[in-house]
Amino acid sequence: MPSTPPRLCVLGSVNLDLVIQTPRFPQPGETVLGGPFETFAGGKGANQAVAAARLGAEVRFLGCVGDDDGGRSARAAFSEAGVRTEGLETRPDLHTGIGVITVSPEGENHIVVAPGANHAMDAAWVQRHADTIRAADALLLQLEVPLEANRAAAQLARAAGVPVILNAAPAAPLPEDFLAAVHTLIVNQLEFEEMGRPAVPRLVVTYGKAGAVCFDRDDQGQARETRQASFPVEPVDTTAAGDAFCAAATVASLEQAHPRDWLPFGTAAGALACTVVGAIPALPSREAVEALRRSAPLAQS
Repeated sequence: MPSTPPRLCVLGSVNLDLVIQTPRFPQPGETVLGGPFETFAGGKGANQAVAAARLGAEVRFLGCVGDDDGGRSARAAFSEAGVRTEGLETRPDLHTGIGVITVSPEGENHIVVAPGANHAMDAAWVQRHADTIRAADALLLQLEVPLEANRAAAQLARAAGVPVILNAAPAAPLPEDFLAAVHTLIVNQLEFEEMGRPAVPRLVVTYGKAGAVCFDRDDQGQARETRQASFPVEPVDTTAAGDAFCAAATVASLEQAHPRDWLPFGTAAGALACTVVGAIPALPSREAVEALRRSAPLAQS
């Protein structure tokens, strides 16, 4: 770990996750009697911010919550992880985002999100936080907040020379002027199949149990493909796997330039996040990720 931690700005969503264990997912029109029910702070933005902080980054978060239990739960989670929240605004007129999550015995999940305060952000809102974005070593985005806010933040960051990492989830059409500001695009297999292969400097695709692949170019400008196998774990809940991967890959790529060095770190973090129920509770420490990474072969270019 470097002596000076990378400075990461995360702009994204905050949700209160309502998690229900279910013996199986219901068919349309069917009711299934579930098992244990728990609530956690969550949202892709919040998850990735907390994950990055646990992995050693200096994180500043930009987002919106309501004046309710969900917002207070998120602030407590950020405080515990050491995430800076000067840019987390409270909107008394809106509820904190809600995520309804059902989890099967195999650890697979179905998720529906009611955005609430997450959709209060627009270009003018982003401009108020321009200094935070410009001061970062990287800007990490997802697609649970309005496109207008994401695009404004990405373009502001690019103009300031701050690399933009976009986790394009949930999948949505992306305007060319938005993608033009993105350095690294991270998607899962389903999102990749829906989007195709956009023209970005670096594309990372996660394949769950099949690992991950990074497509970029080497120092000579030649196309390069780096593959990382998955790490064997016993999954109980995959909700936070993608967020843990995105945060870990981002933090490690700011510390080590070559994908063969940082792709295993991201993949190990994603695997560990499958071993605990809930999103933020499942996000691993740096020590745990390093230990798992050392247990398996490194990425292959």
